[in-house]
Amino acid sequence: MTGALVAWLVLAVPVGVALWSLGAGLRAWARGAAARRATTGLRLIVLWRDDPTPDLFRLWLIGWPGLLVRHAAGQHVMVSVPMPDGRVLRRAYSLAGWSRFPLCYTLAIRKGAAASAALHRLARPLRRLTVSPPRGRFTDPDPRAPLVLLAGGIGITPFRALIAERAAAPWAAPVVLHHSARTAGELLWRESFARLSARAGGFRYRPRLTGDGPRLTAADVLADLAPQAHVMLCAGAGLTEDLRAGLLEAGLAPDRLHIEAFSLALAAEDRGVLVTMGEKTFRPGPIGSLIEALEQGGIAPDSACRAGECGLCAVTILSGQARDLRSGALVSGRVRACSVLPETDLILAAPGR
Repeated sequence: MTGALVAWLVLAVPVGVALWSLGAGLRAWARGAAARRATTGLRLIVLWRDDPTPDLFRLWLIGWPGLLVRHAAGQHVMVSVPMPDGRVLRRAYSLAGWSRFPLCYTLAIRKGAAASAALHRLARPLRRLTVSPPRGRFTDPDPRAPLVLLAGGIGITPFRALIAERAAAPWAAPVVLHHSARTAGELLWRESFARLSARAGGFRYRPRLTGDGPRLTAADVLADLAPQAHVMLCAGAGLTEDLRAGLLEAGLAPDRLHIEAFSLALAAEDRGVLVTMGEKTFRPGPIGSLIEALEQGGIAPDSACRAGECGLCAVTILSGQARDLRSGALVSGRVRACSVLPETDLILAAPGR
């Protein structure tokens, strides 16, 4: 008996050590691969696509092989979009899903103009796209505090991820979602939100159709502002400014209002302004930020985050004013082009000055 036990140990111990070493090696390889993806970007494949309306489309992106880079709910990725004239534009799109171990990234996009329109044409199943690792600070400010989410149209995208993240944490505080859209087709994921609202006591869903009626106002939201609640806002230009001003006027503390910096790009508008930089003067078409105007003119500065964080796209306004997308204030001087929108004709300092 003793001899058999010794023989078994002689065989089992080396096998166990070999298996442990193999597992450790695989874990180290996975960590290294994740680190490389986090710094060099991702080459993802369009697994599936659907078009809920003529102007909206959703993409499911997968990596090969294995898991994608983990992310916080509310973060975004930068997608590199090849344009017909040979340029490559990078656009920020919020991730519309969340998982502790993501197998795919989901994007919901309004066709719009320029890069988003080009992506609408190009992004078909099996197409490869270059996508940055997830980034951004538009994340849950305090999971233990009540949260009110205000979405306009396609601005629902980051909130779907935030709701999934809170639903996975039984101790998380309640969430109220207000989603304002012009048509029923733009109320993306309305069935799943309605089901979750019916069965989960900590989540309430308040959709609103505004095609021929009044749009969402701060007064509609005030009843849901529990003490210590945070408000997160992702919408187009006009709705963002109206809600921001109304909520602050009603007494919401500024540090409890969180606005997605690139949300304005979700609803590009023709501003009717002239932009001058150096010797070039032009009138941009529909834009969601100053950097989009500069891209249309072929004079855009470098950029990375598209969320007002990295500062690479900073330019100097010598004459005219722009509106800061976070604070709503009129600004001039040194600004981050991704986070402001022209309000008047602008004269900008030439690059390098």
